[in-house]
Amino acid sequence: MITTLLIGILAPLVLGPALLLISPKLKSNLGWLALFIPLISILAIVKVGLSVYSNHVINAMTLSMDWVPSLGINFSFLVDGVSLFFGLVVSIMGLLVVLYSKYYLHETVQDNGRFYCYLMLFMSAMLGTVFANNLIVLLVFWEFTGITSFLLIGFSHEKKDSRRGALMAFITTGFTGLLLLAGLILLTILFETSDFSKIVSLIG
Repeated sequence: MITTLLIGILAPLVLGPALLLISPKLKSNLGWLALFIPLISILAIVKVGLSVYSNHVINAMTLSMDWVPSLGINFSFLVDGVSLFFGLVVSIMGLLVVLYSKYYLHETVQDNGRFYCYLMLFMSAMLGTVFANNLIVLLVFWEFTGITSFLLIGFSHEKKDSRRGALMAFITTGFTGLLLLAGLILLTILFETSDFSKIVSLIG
């Protein structure tokens, strides 16, 4: 099941840069191809959700694989009602934004590959943040969200307002990232684990 979830989370990250590479060939038709990427995430998340749904109840489940075992850090994700809901919100909104952009970007086809690439990277970052169960994984995806939001907001970098907005977003997410890092360090020291589900169980 973790493979299916990873496909849902990482498909935009892996396939997004490919859109940038093939954009000169597809031009305005690139949007139709880009639609398949959030659709992959939606189908993967739905499949994971159905696998943990029984008797009208979503049974929370932790999916993990080794990442840095020497430090006790796992590539861990939590599948429950909240993460599934927001995972679908992120991926469905990504699909709708791509569909809207298919017509909005018709006059700037030379840049649509870059936009779709940034959008897919942002969606992957958001999905990782939503499903992250390990605090270190959460921090990594959160910082990735900040970087990709900077790229998206500054997409029209030739405009002064776009550059100013991107800089403000970068400063804001960077500052909150530092606060998040401090909080995660304190939680890890206090509970002697970086797994969010374990921390919640200890508090309960």
